[in-house]
This record gives sequence, C-alpha cells and structure tokens, in this order.
Amino acid sequence: MLGGLGESLRNTIDKVKDAVMVDDALVKEVAKDVQRSLMQADVDIELVMDLAESIRDRAGEEPPAGLTKRELLIQAIYEELADVLGEGGPDVLSRISGSDEPYVVMLVGLFGAGKTTTTAKLAYRWKQRGKRVAMVSTDTWRPAARDQLEQLGEDIDVDVFTADVDEPDEVYESVKEDLTGYDVVLVDTAGRDSLNDELQSELTRINDAVQPDESLLVLSADIGQGAKDLAVSFTDRVDITGVIMTKMDGTAKGGGALTACHVADVPVYYIGTGEDVKDLDEFDSERFVGRLLGMGDLEGLLERSREAFSEEEAEDLTEKMMSGDFTLRDLYKQLEGMQSMGALDNIVDMIPGMGDLPIGQDELQAQEENMEQWQYLMDSMTDEELENPDVIRKSRRQRIAAGSGVDEEKLRELLKRYRQTKKMMDKMGGGGQRELQNMMKKIQGGGGGNLPF
Repeated sequence: MLGGLGESLRNTIDKVKDAVMVDDALVKEVAKDVQRSLMQADVDIELVMDLAESIRDRAGEEPPAGLTKRELLIQAIYEELADVLGEGGPDVLSRISGSDEPYVVMLVGLFGAGKTTTTAKLAYRWKQRGKRVAMVSTDTWRPAARDQLEQLGEDIDVDVFTADVDEPDEVYESVKEDLTGYDVVLVDTAGRDSLNDELQSELTRINDAVQPDESLLVLSADIGQGAKDLAVSFTDRVDITGVIMTKMDGTAKGGGALTACHVADVPVYYIGTGEDVKDLDEFDSERFVGRLLGMGDLEGLLERSREAFSEEEAEDLTEKMMSGDFTLRDLYKQLEGMQSMGALDNIVDMIPGMGDLPIGQDELQAQEENMEQWQYLMDSMTDEELENPDVIRKSRRQRIAAGSGVDEEKLRELLKRYRQTKKMMDKMGGGGQRELQNMMKKIQGGGGGNLPF
C-alpha cells in the first residue's frame, strides 16, 4: 500500500531506531525526511510544512514518564501523520437499524473511479457480516456496466437488479418493489469523464428517485490533491456522507488524495487496496499509518481472519497443531483461509514487523502461486494420504503429480514444508504451548496466523 511512501517512511523510522543518540540534529533531519516523503506523495505543501514543524516541536519536549526521547520522536511522527490524514468515518454497517425497509447506499463518482467494482466489494463485505444484500445497476450510459455488476454478483452470490429502460431513475423505480426484504441495497450509478451538466442533472434525478440513506463518493487515489475540488463539487450536488478511495495500491498520489479529503471535510470511509473483492478496508488513519510505518494492523488482520474461519474451526485447528495431530487436510484448510483473506501483499502489510522485511512483489506472487499448486496437489490425494502423508512414496508421488498437473518437485516442497511445521509443533510444550495457543487464537480469531510458509 503506497509502496514508495511506506518504504521512505519506514527508512526514516529505522534511522531513528539506529541512531546513537536523539539530538536536535537528528530531529531536524528526520522531520526533513518526512517532509520530503509526503511531498513526493503529492501531499499539500502547506500541510507538509506544518506537520514537519509539529514533529520538531513535539520531539523537543521532555518525554513523559516511561518514554525515551527515541520513542517520543517515533510517537510524534506516528501521531502527526495520523492527524493530517483525518479520522475516517464509521462503518456504514453500524448505522443499519434492522428495520423492514432496506438501508440504501448509493455510489457516485466519475468514470473509471471503480464504482462498479467497489459496489461488489461493499456487497461482499456486508454479506460476510450476515446481512442480506442486493445490488442495483442504474448505469445506462456504459453498456457493459450492467453485465459487469451481474457477473460480480454471481461471483459473490449477491442478487443484482436492473431494468431495460433509458433513464437511471426509471431503472430504480422499476425494481424498487423487488428490494423489500433486503437489509442493504447498493445502487451503482453512471459516471462521466468530468462533472458536466449532463452528469449533474442525472445525479439529481437518481438521487430524488433513490433517496439514499448514504451517498458515497468513489474517488481514484491517483487524482492526488484534485480530490479536494472534486469532493466539494459532488457535495454541492449530492448529500455526500463519505468517500471511498480506490486504487490505493497503485499510485504515489494516495497520500495527497487522503489529505485533500480531510481538508475538504469529507471523511474517507473505506480504501481499496487491490483488485480482489476482499481488498476493501475501513479507513482508520492510525491503522493506516501503522501499516505505512511497518507497525502492522492487527485489528485489520483480525477482521479479515474472522471472515476466513469460524471460531470453532480456528480452535479445532489450533488444538490439532498443538497436539501434533496436524495433517495435510488441516494445512489445506489453512491455505483456503489465507486465500480468502485477500492478496498476500496486503496481508503481509498487516503483520507487525513484516513491512520491514525485503519481500518483493515477485516473491509474494510466487508464494501465491505455490499455495495454489499445493492445493491442486492435495486435491489429487486420497483420504489416507491427506491424513497420513508418510505413506506418500515414489509411486504415489508420481500419481499425485500426474493427477494434479503439477510438477513432482512441487509435491516434494509441499511435503517438506508440512514436515517442518509438524516438527515445530511437536517441540512445543508447557508454557510455550499455552503462549502459542493464545497467540494463535488472537491472530486466527478465525485462523489468520502462523501459516507454515
């Protein structure tokens, strides 16, 4: 996420950690480093200058009891960055009352911002939280928009409604009666290359027809500081309650876009961090900065892991690992859980300390491919082989590899990783076992942590 900004800020934190002493010269140097990093991320120059001054002022204060000057400087960087990004907004789901009428959320924005994909991401997110969700396509401008939403709806098993009429407001009026019984209705709207008269008129009509409980503006992070003017323009025409920032994983201007929304006094509710339907996170400035600085985001990790495994499944898996009764079938469940949590690079960012490791995109992609191939191999195994991998000798290896279409060398690698994990678990005992078990329950709350790779 914002790889260039994150890397430069982590380098700054490392400079503080490695310094022999924290003096005025180091504070000035660090403040200048932060300043430079933010300017490269397209953050407003005035905000950058104010933030750098705040860091210098706070670092010059006497540390409170229990805090060193080094820790005070890192704390100042962390808190000032979080402050300039804004507080974010509440999870929209928390506002749903559970009344007989569905809670209607309308998504607006320019063409290419990612409204349709984001509509599906929200639908998936809220469905995973136990809500009955429907999506409505009112985009009559882009011919493929309806087909795209219908395909996404099929992929995530969410109902999609639309109608063969010419005007967006007519689409909604045509399907309105069919929406009774749903907890949440997400309305995807059309965009344009700019907020022109035609789009303004269309937004007014669809807003009057839908009368949404929430109107979320979808902005692409690559517009940088331009987010401010655009957010204000849309707010003047629609009662925008929050912003969803997309493409945060693919631009250096994301910092500028986030701060611009804060300046415009429009809260960012969610950020899109990848192409996968799961890659949508609540925006929380402290958690966001924590990931940028390599401190991780355990809350976000827990949130995703709870979606991957039930509490019962997590406890069962933990017990098996602790007892030494960990089989390939259990490994398979772990792989499924990991994949259901989204892109591996986003998960790595959430694990404290992992952001500091020199793990490249190529390595992460290779690991994701390995996980897929391991699953193919296990799909070709018998129940006996999954429960007792020791029986897998040469003839069985050849059969499994041929049946899966995966090279036999990958099978050897899988078995090696499995045995390493099992050996590590067999050595656990006493207090160490209890400590690991507690940690796993926290991280896996649904099963996210302690994967054998």
